[in-house]
Amino acid sequence: MANDYLIECVTYNKHHQIIRVKCRIIYAGGSESAFIETKTRDEILEDIKNSSDFRTRNKEGGPWEDGARVKHFDLNGITYITTEGNETKEDNLGELDECAD
Repeated sequence: MANDYLIECVTYNKHHQIIRVKCRIIYAGGSESAFIETKTRDEILEDIKNSSDFRTRNKEGGPWEDGARVKHFDLNGITYITTEGNETKEDNLGELDECAD
């Protein structure tokens, strides 16, 4: 069974391509991991292809709120990672904070 993830922050390169994200695993039954996991762009794509569900999550002065579902799409031989409903020709996870590494 594939794991599901909540992405809390993202790191992009100078071409706005995702380098890595920090996320938490969501277990069957809905509980979430207390530990932050780092995933690379390739790992995200592989997990999505293997039926994992990724969603963004934001915390703006209050409790965490789950955001948009993350997906991938191909255009002219290039694969992009983006939120559902957004087909910008670049990786784009919406209003997620940049990771503070």
